[in-house]
Amino acid sequence: MEDRRVRAATAAMSDSATTPLLGATAPAQTAPQRTASAPAAQRQKIEEHAAESTVREIQAAFPNRSIALRVDEATQIVQTLVRDDATGKLLRELPDDEWLRLVVKLRAFAAEAILDKSV
Repeated sequence: MEDRRVRAATAAMSDSATTPLLGATAPAQTAPQRTASAPAAQRQKIEEHAAESTVREIQAAFPNRSIALRVDEATQIVQTLVRDDATGKLLRELPDDEWLRLVVKLRAFAAEAILDKSV
């Protein structure tokens, strides 16, 4: 029985790359495929709608929390802000600011490391 659980857990971990994030719906997953030939403005509108739908689903699961999404200017990574509705206090930033600063440093390092100086 334990062996079956280990196999199930291993299978779940191997499928984690294709498993949607919390709150992702099937239409949101297929939207980029359907809009490959659509104009950029239309694609952005569909992506915004998918993000709003995801935020609504998360807020339904956590009614006393406020969820907001923002795009970090330096990395273009979407950051999720979780606030307590009662106090307005910021509870979490996912990913946090320290991680985003690290991404900027790693990208700069990678750009410099890949540069071929022999040319």
